[in-house]
Amino acid sequence: MEPIGRAQIGILLPNPVYPEYLTIEHIPKPETLDIKAAPRVVQLWGEVFSAQSRADIMAQLESSPGWVREDCTNPPSPNYVCLGVFRYNAMFEAADDPPRKKHIQSFKLDVDLASIDVSIKAAVVRVLHNYGQIYTCLYRLRLHGQTIATT
Repeated sequence: MEPIGRAQIGILLPNPVYPEYLTIEHIPKPETLDIKAAPRVVQLWGEVFSAQSRADIMAQLESSPGWVREDCTNPPSPNYVCLGVFRYNAMFEAADDPPRKKHIQSFKLDVDLASIDVSIKAAVVRVLHNYGQIYTCLYRLRLHGQTIATT
């Protein structure tokens, strides 16, 4: 049986980037019709054509504290490598003190692509689990990083 709530979206970037953070935004809990459709466990994959660069990225991941290889299985295609696994917390309460925009959460990637001079122009965000709905809502995604100047 296929897990419920799985989703993925591909992102093509106009210029190569060294990605650093992924920001996930969902509709705030008090304003949504169904908080169960919020993403919970999210993977970020980057397209990297060089097998050596993919190996270098995997070496960085394996030395990252808390990283588990099983969290990054089944790439979208052979040229994709996992850049991180994140847990979005949609179950905050609006009355939390101090009030913040907790529905907007940024996650630092588990790898530093700039340090090994590997940039990407395509990425896939994959939701592995949500909060129990059969579909997943991805309201807004942002990939932050250093843009590489093209000539």
